[in-house]
Amino acid sequence: MSTNMLSGEQSNTKLVAIFKSKQGAEQCAEQLQQRGFDSNQLAIIAPHEKHYSRKLEPESSSCDSRGR
Repeated sequence: MSTNMLSGEQSNTKLVAIFKSKQGAEQCAEQLQQRGFDSNQLAIIAPHEKHYSRKLEPESSSCDSRGR
């Protein structure tokens, strides 16, 4: 996967979905992998998870010691 020169992103597209349960999110991720998505293209973020921004923007390394 190449980096976009304008944004610095490794992907031009992001998709977010909200699930009622962790099990539902995991099932969806499994189905996406069965349809050709690589596991490094997917992330499950739980409510109130610390350092969630690192999963949302893994290309960014500008987090301080508090994850901001």
